[in-house]
Amino acid sequence: KREIALPLVWLAVWLLPVLNLWALDPQWMVTDRYLFLPSLALPWALALLLPQRARTVTLAALAAAFALLTLRYSAIFHDERTFLAAMEKAEPTSSLIFAEQGRLLAQDGNLTAARTALTRAVELDPIAPGALLSLGDLELQKGELDAAEAHYRKALIVRPYASRGFKLLALARARAGQRDKASALIEESAKRWPDDFEVQLLHALFLGAAGERDQAQAAYDAARRLRPQDPAVAGGLDTTLARLLPAIQGAARP
Repeated sequence: KREIALPLVWLAVWLLPVLNLWALDPQWMVTDRYLFLPSLALPWALALLLPQRARTVTLAALAAAFALLTLRYSAIFHDERTFLAAMEKAEPTSSLIFAEQGRLLAQDGNLTAARTALTRAVELDPIAPGALLSLGDLELQKGELDAAEAHYRKALIVRPYASRGFKLLALARARAGQRDKASALIEESAKRWPDDFEVQLLHALFLGAAGERDQAQAAYDAARRLRPQDPAVAGGLDTTLARLLPAIQGAARP
């Protein structure tokens, strides 16, 4: 009895701390790996309980089974794409999986497939911020500015701090000749994110380009208060406008 208690203690020590992981979504098969150490209690207990003749055959069968399981699960983690494929198989209705697939496809340059995957992610979870932002980025690259803005705005429900898309969109609208929409968007952004240095600096640049000198100075001062040592605001408003306005007006698409 004292000997058989040892594998049971081993089982409890390695299993109890990770039981909460099984509350995760089924696509996170990564949790299965935590069964490996507790499962060693089984052959340990059998080695103590079975007679010598049966013990050898049983332990050999268990060793073969463990070897096959180890090979199977190690293959899942071969690379990121293989892992995502296994996740999709385990849970084909997960928005997170399609969002990650879209990200990888976009990295590979397959923008059409990436958009399909990201669209599916948004269908499964209409407020998934990662998928919404990535989909907005793809639409921005294609010049679909209204669609991009809609997705950037929807992402704010979960990520109210996601200002990057608005900054890119304001520049894209200005570059497309939509000056009024661009100015309105950057003005809204300046109110929404008063502590965002880049937003305040862009606000100053847009106001300066429109000839709104006093308001541009106020926006410039707000940016400088946030990062007084930043080279972008060195030399005063006029120097900043002269240095940055041409670069912004001629910026390439993100």
